[in-house]
Amino acid sequence: MMMRGAAAAACLALLAVATARADQVRYGEGFDDWSFTQTIEKTGVVCRAVHRPAGRLDILAFQSSGTGYVSVAAGAIRGTFPNATLHLANGDISVGAQVSGTRLLLGPINEFAMDEIAASGGYRYVVPGPTGGTGEVDLQDRADEALDHLFQCIEDNAIGESASAGP
Repeated sequence: MMMRGAAAAACLALLAVATARADQVRYGEGFDDWSFTQTIEKTGVVCRAVHRPAGRLDILAFQSSGTGYVSVAAGAIRGTFPNATLHLANGDISVGAQVSGTRLLLGPINEFAMDEIAASGGYRYVVPGPTGGTGEVDLQDRADEALDHLFQCIEDNAIGESASAGP
């Protein structure tokens, strides 16, 4: 029970950063339905891979702190949920979920889970409770390439952060 509370607290801290209204700056060139942005937050840099197929908006995001999240349209889902589930190809992972405006944010997610999401080209999610819901996200064929670009953004910004820190 203590672990679930700690996970919920970590999720809420991550999602609070994710919902901050900082200016997003384009990062590199996009391809197909993918574009990339970066934002400087209080806790470091957040890089996002934004997928826009057929009117949807799906986001893979990773922070320089080493944690990530995914984001989809919230639809009818409302609230904060400490025990949502992502169904991945190699098993389920428990994450927190929070609705911010019209977006559902699910995380924290480590780089291995993010790799699995990209390798399988998507994921399913379950947000329990009367105001929860379920969904399936299809990131299509080039999700691996998008994730590589996302991690390159983090790496480039880590080099910049260490260079600006000085000796």
